[in-house]
Amino acid sequence: MQWAPDTSDKWAPDPRARNEWALDSAAGPLSLGTAVEHFLTAKAAEGASPKTIEWYRMVLGRAARDLGARRPLDALTSTELRMWLLGLRATLSPISVAGYVRGLKAFGNWCALEQLAEARALRTLRRPQVPHKACRAAV
Repeated sequence: MQWAPDTSDKWAPDPRARNEWALDSAAGPLSLGTAVEHFLTAKAAEGASPKTIEWYRMVLGRAARDLGARRPLDALTSTELRMWLLGLRATLSPISVAGYVRGLKAFGNWCALEQLAEARALRTLRRPQVPHKACRAAV
């Protein structure tokens, strides 16, 4: 186990090794599953509601399970994510798939902001078009 040299915080990124956590430095780059857990912890610390955290846990947990929780976060490709999202369309509505994209983008942006990983494939996803439902006027 290695500690980041500039802090006693065991979860701090090691500034000498980009994309590697001090705690996981011997294991290599930050994995998708580990990053998801850190993201959920950060959201809880920021005061996100329990329902919001559970929603992120559902979306990101499914992604980690299907794409590989032990995979390095920056090893994910845009093509792979798009294929996974196409597979979700078989069982989910278009608005639900758009929600998954929104969650993945938020996660990717957080990883980049925290300088944990570039997460380019997550951050560059485009939300799919969602059909508009016509509203009926109350009679």
